[in-house]
Amino acid sequence: MDSQHQFTIHTQSVGARLVIMEVRGEIDATTHVQLQEMMAESCRRGTCYLLLDLSAVPFMGSAGLRALHAIDEMLRQQAATSGVAVLSEDSFKSPCLKLLNPHPAVARTLTISGFEMIFDIFTDRQAAINSFG
Repeated sequence: MDSQHQFTIHTQSVGARLVIMEVRGEIDATTHVQLQEMMAESCRRGTCYLLLDLSAVPFMGSAGLRALHAIDEMLRQQAATSGVAVLSEDSFKSPCLKLLNPHPAVARTLTISGFEMIFDIFTDRQAAINSFG
């Protein structure tokens, strides 16, 4: 596999329930399952909140959008099971999944698909982390 098509995920725990996931590579029909499986494992360990860093994701297809929706559902379910409040002041925004620095092409996909109305998108990592508090 050449470096252009490599897909990697790096996770970092921040506190007991928040994970930052840095994804590198395209999120498409061949990689979305890996992303969802990694998040499912993280939920089994108690994660209720995810900051997904998309700065190194040059492309996200419809499978990636479906993965975002599935991950948000996993996180909300885990939060509810753990007794963590998952209500949001803005009824459309996810309190559990937030996005960081999407690549311009991915930002365009999120806008066109209406996902920017569902997920908060940040350019500042610390501000994103603080928004979960």
